[in-house]
Amino acid sequence: THESKSFLVHLLPTRNVESNHVRSVIDLHCDRVFRDIVAEHRGQPITVVEVGAHLGGCILHALTHSHLESRGLAIDAYAPAVDALRRTAVSNQMEERLTVVEQFVCADDDRKFSLVFSETGVLSQPGWEDVSVNASCERSSVVECRSL
Repeated sequence: THESKSFLVHLLPTRNVESNHVRSVIDLHCDRVFRDIVAEHRGQPITVVEVGAHLGGCILHALTHSHLESRGLAIDAYAPAVDALRRTAVSNQMEERLTVVEQFVCADDDRKFSLVFSETGVLSQPGWEDVSVNASCERSSVVECRSL
């Protein structure tokens, strides 16, 4: 984001890698290669799709460092991260420029995944278990796949 302008970022309340990164360095994570690609297209509108967006570090960087007509599509399967990214878009008047979708992207539309948590030391990381053939999972925790 631009240092001269306030930008509100919504995080997950749990201790996870991405939220802890933002809490520690007060900046969203996005690698230098992506930032350089955005910089190359600064004067023209671009469309950005980020699969596995989580808190949206790269897509938010693209939309705050590119033409005002640029648009983005953020896709993530983890509902709390999707909700946080949607709140970030609204808090920064970006909801017309950024569409956030809760979805898995895979080649087989018939697959389904259920959320599982792994405790890794002090962090709580979401993970996914393939439940395509197991109909006994709670429906609220299942996310279906869609091909692009």
